[in-house]
Amino acid sequence: AFVAVGGLVSFLMARSARLRLEAGRARAEAQTLTRMAGAAIGERDPLPALVDQLRTTFGAEAVAVLQRSGATWEVLAAAGAEPPTAPVEGTTEVPLGEDARLVLRGAPVAAEDRGVLAAFAAHLAAALRNRALEAEASAAARSASLNQLRSTILNSVSHDLRTPLSSIKAAVSSLRQTDIIWSEADHSEFLATI
Repeated sequence: AFVAVGGLVSFLMARSARLRLEAGRARAEAQTLTRMAGAAIGERDPLPALVDQLRTTFGAEAVAVLQRSGATWEVLAAAGAEPPTAPVEGTTEVPLGEDARLVLRGAPVAAEDRGVLAAFAAHLAAALRNRALEAEASAAARSASLNQLRSTILNSVSHDLRTPLSSIKAAVSSLRQTDIIWSEADHSEFLATI
């Protein structure tokens, strides 16, 4: 009876310890996700803050967000000493889109931490999309400004040309009228205007 009760108590204590460990891990994940969401909301460009927080959360030596630029990789954001400049330089690689990668160098990410890593990757991908949209909006604003300037210049030039052309047209029309006989002074004035 003592052995059975001892075994049952041991089983329940082990289960309780495991559940407490899982609850602590879930609390740490929730705190990490909350900090990550706060960093993403508070920053104009949250990419550097997210990368730094990612490195701290997973204890990585270095973290980088890379984007393919032709045959090479461009570092968009990095944290840590000597961040990876290509996906092959890291221990963990997560795609962030067609041409973007999240690369971590250090201890491999544990299977139970993959969910948090996926959440970081989703936030980083959204930050990259926002960067691209801001660049497009800036280019569109510059284009609209140039179009407005072009229209203003064309309107000004056409107005400046319209006035002399009207005078020339009126003088030529007057000279071509056959029913009026113009004096030599009027004739000279029309020619001077033309």
